[in-house]
Amino acid sequence: MAAEIKIKRTLLENARAVLDAALENPRELSVAVSQLLNKPMKAAVGVSLLEQQRSLYEDITETLFPLRNRVAHRGYRPTNAEADEALDMVIKLFDWFDRL
Repeated sequence: MAAEIKIKRTLLENARAVLDAALENPRELSVAVSQLLNKPMKAAVGVSLLEQQRSLYEDITETLFPLRNRVAHRGYRPTNAEADEALDMVIKLFDWFDRL
C-alpha cells in the first residue's frame, strides 16, 4: 500500500500534467494503479518506470500489486518469501522515485 500512496502522491504533486494526460487519454486513469507508473507518470514527471526499468515495472505489475490485491481484498497472508520479495520491490520503486 505504501507503493500505491507514493505513486498517487507523485502524480498529485504534478497534477497539471496528469490532468492534461487524462483529458487526452481518459481511459488511462481508470486502469489499475500499477499502470499509473507508465503513461500517467511519464506525463507527470517526464519518465515512466516501464521505460527506465522494465523488469521492475513488470515485477510490480505482475507480482507486487496482484499480491497486494489478494492481501487487501481476500485476506491472503503472504509467505515470508513473498513478503520479502514485495518489500524488495517497494524499496527499489521508492529508490526510483527518489531519483526523479
